[in-house]
Amino acid sequence: MDSQRLHVEALTQQLSSLVFDFSSQLCCSNGGTLCQVWMPEEGAVDSALALTAKGLPFCLTGVSDLLALFRCVSLRYRFSSNAHDSGLMGAVGRVYHSLQPEMSANVQAYDRKVYLRVSEAKRCHVHSIFMAPLFHESSPNQPVAVFELAFNDKGAITPALLTKFSECVEACGFTTCDWDGLRVPYTVAKESLGLNRWSSSSRAISDDSSWNSSGELGPLCVAGTQVEN
Repeated sequence: MDSQRLHVEALTQQLSSLVFDFSSQLCCSNGGTLCQVWMPEEGAVDSALALTAKGLPFCLTGVSDLLALFRCVSLRYRFSSNAHDSGLMGAVGRVYHSLQPEMSANVQAYDRKVYLRVSEAKRCHVHSIFMAPLFHESSPNQPVAVFELAFNDKGAITPALLTKFSECVEACGFTTCDWDGLRVPYTVAKESLGLNRWSSSSRAISDDSSWNSSGELGPLCVAGTQVEN
């Protein structure tokens, strides 16, 4: 077994710890949650990386039958990390390429051009979505994975949740985005951001308890495409 394979297995074990540690801290009153990770397929060329969740750690919590279906559907997708293939990137590919997170308080409000899996999200009652790049000391400038969190509930992404996520990321040997720096724009009134940034609301996020979960959608951005296994 070569050193690259050993490295990938070690990363996968660390990702498993992150997924399960973070999932254990989630509390959903009305629905369930799905945590899963996306990594480049083995043997892919850097300029044409395909991100997949197949064979990688995931965890379901709460009332999660429909989220289990969403997990199964997600395994049928691969997303490009190449900006020249923007139609193949999807939200996962955009996060990997841009090194920035994406989230929505209600992903069902978007159409397929923005979030390719919107039909599956509606069928599986998925509303809140959060994705963030994960970095490792072996790859400080390029993500080793994209972490995805899906909720049945609307407006489930809060500053407190991001704090928990950051703490778990650090404890498991990874790094991610600087949330403090990313929060600055949201103190500006009438900011319209869209799925490709943070919120689907055009209203400012309050400084105290949670993100706003209603309002107008921000600008559209091109999503990916489906690839059958």
